[in-house]
Amino acid sequence: MLEVRGLTIRAGDTVLVEELSLDLETGRLTCLIGPSGYGKSSVIKRLSGVLAPELRRAKGQARLEETELSLPHEAIAYQPQQDTLFPWLTILENAALGLGFEPITGIPSVAGLCFTSGNGGEHGPF
Repeated sequence: MLEVRGLTIRAGDTVLVEELSLDLETGRLTCLIGPSGYGKSSVIKRLSGVLAPELRRAKGQARLEETELSLPHEAIAYQPQQDTLFPWLTILENAALGLGFEPITGIPSVAGLCFTSGNGGEHGPF
């Protein structure tokens, strides 16, 4: 389980997210739902380390499987809601794409995780 406690994200003097706490259970799908501009993407970007520099004045704590995390953490990824990568790859393949370029200790390479579609619907290793 990923536990987030007291996450606050600021842009200058403006508070985007204040004291957010949530539990994301392993193996469950969780959706952050709300109007545009309420900080949903900022929360995920903060956890994964891709938050814009001007918004990095964030505070809060996170634990993954009861172990304190230093954010951002390599076990948390961000997949944009728009098709900004390769439309012919699945979400998993797009999210794991970088693993094929720079191995991260303890995480399997993208070659062991993904398959791409070839001509005629044949599948081969990534």
